[in-house]
Amino acid sequence: MAGSKPAYATPKQSRCGHAACPQQDVRPPYNRDMPSPTSVAGGALRVAFDLAEAGIALMRQNLRRRFPEASEDDIDQRLRAWVQHRPGAEQGDAAGRPVDPRSRFG
Repeated sequence: MAGSKPAYATPKQSRCGHAACPQQDVRPPYNRDMPSPTSVAGGALRVAFDLAEAGIALMRQNLRRRFPEASEDDIDQRLRAWVQHRPGAEQGDAAGRPVDPRSRFG
């Protein structure tokens, strides 16, 4: 039948009683046991944020070890400078003309 929807895409009655509930799984039966792409991407993003947080915590600890007499404000300032320093990417990560982000994004 031309123009008809596949059987797996038709809305079914969900647990909440709404036919178009966003929690409804409309994937083909052979894909229902696989994790959804959004949960996989969300997990990868969560891991990336956790790694970034761990790297910052490690550098903070390293700075405290290297500068034991430094105040917490001084450590924060050194950490901020470390995060903003981009060795090898002073002009950005991509090819093209350099743009100062402060002039572009205020």
